[in-house]
Amino acid sequence: MKLRACVFGLVSVLLGIIVLAVAATPVLGAPTLVWQGQVSSSTGAVVTGPMLQTGGYYRIVAMNPWEYQIDYGAADAMYFKANYPNNVYWGGGSPCPGNHSFLQVNGQDEDWGPFSDGETNHTYTIHRAGNGVAVTFQIVDWNDGNYTNNECHIDVYIYLDYVVGGRVADWTGQLVAYFAVSGAVLVGAVGVPTVKRLRLLSG
Repeated sequence: MKLRACVFGLVSVLLGIIVLAVAATPVLGAPTLVWQGQVSSSTGAVVTGPMLQTGGYYRIVAMNPWEYQIDYGAADAMYFKANYPNNVYWGGGSPCPGNHSFLQVNGQDEDWGPFSDGETNHTYTIHRAGNGVAVTFQIVDWNDGNYTNNECHIDVYIYLDYVVGGRVADWTGQLVAYFAVSGAVLVGAVGVPTVKRLRLLSG
């Protein structure tokens, strides 16, 4: 009985040390939303977002498709689908003509990454280092240049990321991808697990 009590006490102490160690480990939180807006496809107007503070690192998320020809052609930030079966679920898309991007940032083309279909709501993400200047967005219709037959918009969200030890923590729910900071460009990505919460198990 004394031996069992001793072993139980030792195990309890070890568990307590482990819990304290885990609790003391920094847990990275989600990025902070600093701005959201809509970029119209039917006007070609430039939308001005917030000033990206120097020293801050930001995530820009674009989502939703729009139509460059109502009831025939759909596009998103980077890809398009002519004669679509569904204006959200395309089953594949073609890159923007001329290696451009439909959604421009600061008047420039952007590489928004691999194609995102309706299952992920045509969502794309880029990362930016702040330079003390306001960021702008614009949809350019590279298909036919006719904005009068366009419809809908792209939703844009800007998040302030957390920087830990010179790296930007890209919070993705149960994964944290680290982007190395190199000047104004964020490069590379490695997935590592993060602890969101501790739960006592019973039974």
